[in-house]
Formats: sequence, C-alpha cells, structure tokens
Amino acid sequence: AEEFENMCADVLTMIYNVPFSIYGRPGQKQNGIDLFASSTQGHYIVAQCKNYYACSYEKLQKQLSKDIASVGNLHFTVREFIAMTSLDRDVATQNFILNLNTIVNVRILFWEDIQKEISGKPNILYKYYPQFAVDSRVPIGYRNELISNVIMIRILIFRSIDLHINMPMIVPYIIRVFL
Repeated sequence: AEEFENMCADVLTMIYNVPFSIYGRPGQKQNGIDLFASSTQGHYIVAQCKNYYACSYEKLQKQLSKDIASVGNLHFTVREFIAMTSLDRDVATQNFILNLNTIVNVRILFWEDIQKEISGKPNILYKYYPQFAVDSRVPIGYRNELISNVIMIRILIFRSIDLHINMPMIVPYIIRVFL
C-alpha cells in the first residue's frame, strides 16, 4: 500500500506541479485521505489511494462515498478530491463520480490513467520500473535503429511460417538477443 501511495503522490505531483505528501501514518484517523498538497489561497487538493486487487466496483464506490463524506471533518479547506485506484477503468464508477453532489470537485484516476502518466515521465517510470531503464549513453539514433531491427525481425518471422505445422521456421532465440 505504501508503494502505491508513493507512486500516486509522484503522479499527482507531475500533474498538478505541486508536491504531494502522505497524510498521517497507518493506524491514524485520516478522514478519507491518503495524500494532500496545498493549492492556491490556502485550499488543498487531497487524494485517496485504493490499491484494490480483486474488488468489486460497487465496493469501491461505497468506500469512496464514505471517504468523500469524511473530507468535511478535516480542519482545512479542500478544493479537490482525487480518487486513485489500481482497478481498470469502469463506466459505472465514472458515472458515479460524475453524478456526485458535493461541495468539492471530485476526480478519479484508474490504473490506465496512472500508467499513462508514469510512462510519460522517464524519471518516475524508472523509479518504479527500473527494468525499463534506458542507458542514456546509447545515442537515440542507435536505439531507434535497434527497435526498427527488432520489428523487422518479427515481421520476417511471421512471414516465414511453415505451412505444414504452422510454426515459425526461424529459431526463436534469435529474437531474444534484440529484446
């Protein structure tokens, strides 16, 4: 849960261009929020991180209702509430968020949205997924050529199908060299 919260804080810091911090610690009453950042005129942006794995969207919606209602118990003014979840995008949950009647703006970021933000910022991508690190000493032109070669090899493999057994005739380990 802590790594997901840190990841969400980094993503929100990128989106809003203000530093987000973890609110409180495990075991403390947090009034429905995990992250916060100050915005203009003493108002705050807050976020709730839901790192759910096998959870129903109905449960997510019910929990978010409670969390959003709890924001009123905070001792500071909230301008925006952001729900962040590891669940896939869901139209019913989006409609639920859009139809809320609250005094704060409410937004939801699903896992696809979080991934999109992370993949667009190499420093954040490599922080959480170091296996995707690129050696910056390798010139971009060479990297692009290497990627083109891998794509060409894949095309050649799919064009050279053995019609009798429906399997590629080129040895698969050749591809692994380029990956």
